[in-house]
Amino acid sequence: MDANPALSSTRHRVLDALPVAIWSGPFPRGAASEITAGIELLVGYSREEWLGRPDLWGTLIVEEDRPTTAAVEDLAAGASMTVEYRLRHRSGELVWIRDLTGRSADGERLRGVMVRIDREIEATQRAERLQWTLQRVSDSVSEVQFTLPPDGELFVTRAYDSLTGRSRAHALDPDLGARDLVHEDDLPRLDAAIEKLLSGTNPVELTLRLIRDDGTLRWVFARAQREVEDDGRSWIHGIARDVTEQRLRDEAQREAQRLKSLGTVTGNIAHDFNNMLVAVLGNASLALDRVDPGSDLGEMLADVVAGAERGAALCRQILTFAGRSGRGSSWLDLGQAVRELVPLLRASALPGTNLELRLPDEPIRARVDPIQLDQLLQNLIVNASEACVGAGGRVRISVERIQALPERTGGLRGADPWAGPAIRMRVEDSGPGIVPEVAQRMLEPFFSTKARAGRGLGLSTVFGILRAHGGVLAVGSSEDLGGACFDAMLPLEKEPSRDTEQTFCQQNLELGAPLQVVLVVDDEEEVRRTARRALESAGHLVLEAADLASARRTLSPAVTLVLLDQNLPDGDGASWFLELEAQPRRPAVLLSSGAQVTEIPLSVGSLERLEFLGKPYHPRALLGAVDRLARSQQDLQ
Repeated sequence: MDANPALSSTRHRVLDALPVAIWSGPFPRGAASEITAGIELLVGYSREEWLGRPDLWGTLIVEEDRPTTAAVEDLAAGASMTVEYRLRHRSGELVWIRDLTGRSADGERLRGVMVRIDREIEATQRAERLQWTLQRVSDSVSEVQFTLPPDGELFVTRAYDSLTGRSRAHALDPDLGARDLVHEDDLPRLDAAIEKLLSGTNPVELTLRLIRDDGTLRWVFARAQREVEDDGRSWIHGIARDVTEQRLRDEAQREAQRLKSLGTVTGNIAHDFNNMLVAVLGNASLALDRVDPGSDLGEMLADVVAGAERGAALCRQILTFAGRSGRGSSWLDLGQAVRELVPLLRASALPGTNLELRLPDEPIRARVDPIQLDQLLQNLIVNASEACVGAGGRVRISVERIQALPERTGGLRGADPWAGPAIRMRVEDSGPGIVPEVAQRMLEPFFSTKARAGRGLGLSTVFGILRAHGGVLAVGSSEDLGGACFDAMLPLEKEPSRDTEQTFCQQNLELGAPLQVVLVVDDEEEVRRTARRALESAGHLVLEAADLASARRTLSPAVTLVLLDQNLPDGDGASWFLELEAQPRRPAVLLSSGAQVTEIPLSVGSLERLEFLGKPYHPRALLGAVDRLARSQQDLQ
């Protein structure tokens, strides 16, 4: 009991005015023997109600929070603790109470201070909700966000999982982080970037390659910055994002630009080269028709013609590589085509691979695109050589006629199978063969068993080329070499006679085929001279012009046909054809170019009195085209 009653009364008035409840007694086992008036501010019940009802506290506490307060019962003498729980206010709302409770030194009594903390709890909950929201937002962003605070505990967002293919837990492990996924060639640049980051405060940017555990390669752009606080501690913040698709688009655009530039150069070269070949091929062919068959001179001229035709094929390859030429098929001896490809095929195969040939002595000819045939064979050879592990691997190429397709029609993929003979190009290897899981997917685009190097387009390209040529592909095991066996099969078609056009033209001349007045428009004198000889040999009358200006001056109603070069010094042939088309009695036009017909800005097949003649051309092809145009023009009159 206080010695000074006045002082005691003053102290009670001060304590009662506080917005807290100070209590003491055997509570919570029994009623509080003392409690300040602030209890009414907390829960709406007066001090008198609280002291008169020993069970009031027990009826107001939320049942779920009762275990939280149980530890108060076990407090040792002189010990204290803080508990937080909810009490039901007289109004029915729940209020949060923080209760600082202690046991007296003699262990007989409990004393405490009860404070209402609703606002504090609400602020904490708002902070927790805000943190949860920010976490959800950061996890929904596709780029990785990372922070390295001074304590060294790295934080990364959920996008880390999809970028690296590993969980975020691995990022915290120095042995399992993303560093071991970095391409070995990019590690020096990564180390240099980290050193620069740690030694300064300027942002550091880096693009590098990650090879994920599943074998896929991803290009990643990362940007990080170091911030130093006043106390010297430093934070590192940064982002990382997958830029693979963008990089592929950029590379494709650069490649397209490179091919466009290369196409411009090679197109000019091919134009001149084709004009030279017109003169060589045309004059040699005309001379060959004037010598005795089987003579030494005849054989030499035949070699010149063959060489010119191979030069023409080479020119088409260059244009196709440069993206400047459409693709066209021609009759080729497949055995000879393989022989000519051997140096390139050996270069395509891996070092140490033994390349074996089994080719027929007699010609086996098929109508194929020579460029696509080269691509098909190269892809099969590369695939077979890579299957032969180590030195001494064997790859065998064979070409032969077969009487019919294999009976296992279910194993043939490509065009619809046909009845009758076929040409089979077989590529075998001494590798381990093809497991069933790979056999099911190996023709899918982008599927590859070479995780770090393969693009997965080789066999799918082979499949597409064969299907476009009406052929089929069969895959199996090699009986001789023990590895895989790929059979590329094409229908065996009858090739028209090489003399068909010449015979046709000769017959037409004998039957009174219409002779023409032909205006030859070409900037190369050798081409004009060669065309003149070929046309005059068939009885046609020939005029010449070196450009469009002189062609316009030379053109008269007597001209019935124009042999028109597409590329001229003062314009293009297709544009002049459109000018001529507006005339009431315009001549027929034979448009000539070293490009393929798909490169000409005209629908050649749908326009009357217009044909296309690719350079270099054989005199037989020129005379045949002139005769067809002459007859079609006669039919229109």
